[in-house]
Order: sequence, then structure tokens, then C-alpha cells
Amino acid sequence: MESLRVAVRQQPSEDSRLRALYALVVLGITQREVALHFHVGERSLRRWKKQFEETGTVGRRSNCESNSKFNCDHEHWIRSFIDKHPLEDISLSTISRIINKLGYTRKVCCISAMQAVVER
Repeated sequence: MESLRVAVRQQPSEDSRLRALYALVVLGITQREVALHFHVGERSLRRWKKQFEETGTVGRRSNCESNSKFNCDHEHWIRSFIDKHPLEDISLSTISRIINKLGYTRKVCCISAMQAVVER
């Protein structure tokens, strides 16, 4: 039963959002029926529709504009690094073990990465 509760709380993927909008707009299924089928609120459907009309996408909005400890430059640096050096078949736990084996902590890695971006 616990796994069911966790699954319901997950954010819908962009694909699920697009399918819901397709059912709502193209197929003409009522908002209530679409919301029940996709396990989302009707308010979410309205928000996704508005976002799609304004931006052409229904993906989650980027948090790099928020007041977080990293900014868009950090996000773009990490994305370009991963694009240039793909980590195929390496889990996050393996990466964490390697970092710890080298004597670094997560905080040290984050600070070093941020300093590298600032120095550029």
C-alpha cells in the first residue's frame, strides 16, 4: 500500500502531460474524466494547457531562476560536462563511492564546481 501512495505523489512526466492535453483538447474528453484517468487535479490540467499555449511545452519549469544555491551557469556547466562525458551504466551510488574514495565530500565537490564556474 505504501508503494501505491508514493506512485501517486510522483510528478507526471512531460509525455503524460502531453497525452492528457491530447485527450482533453483533441479527443474532447471532459476535464474531469481526463483528471481521473491521469490521477491529476483539474487545476493541473488547466495550468498545463495555459503553459502549453504560452510556451509550447508542458515540461517542468526550470528552477535555475529560483533563489537556490546554484544558478543557471552552474546548471549549464553541469549539463555540458555530462553531454561531453556521458556516464553510461554508472549509478549515482557508484559515483558517490568514487567521490568518497578520492577523499571528497559532496559539499567539497559542489563548492569546487561552483568555484570553477565563477572563475570562467
